[in-house]
Amino acid sequence: GKVMWAVSFPLALTLWATIPDCRRDVFKNYYFVTFLMCVFWIGFMSYFMVWMATELGITAEIPAPVMGLTLLAAGTSIPDCLSSIAVARKGHGD
Repeated sequence: GKVMWAVSFPLALTLWATIPDCRRDVFKNYYFVTFLMCVFWIGFMSYFMVWMATELGITAEIPAPVMGLTLLAAGTSIPDCLSSIAVARKGHGD
C-alpha cells in the first residue's frame, strides 16, 4: 500500500512530467512525442536493468551468461506471465 506508493512515486512523477498524455485535448497533436518518450524510457530502463544485473553478478561472482539466462530472462518473462494470468482471470484467455 503506502510503502509501494512511496517507492514508486518518484518514477511515476518523472514519467508523468516527461511523457505528454495525448488523450487530453491539450496534447492531442503530441502523439509522436509521446511515442518517442515511451521508447526512450523503455530503452533507459532496459539499459539500467541490464547494468544492475551485471553489477549484481560481479558482486556475487556469478558469470555473465548465467545472469543473462536466469535473472534477466525471469525479469522479462514474469511480467508476461502476470499479464496472461490477469487476462485469463477476466475470462479473455485463449
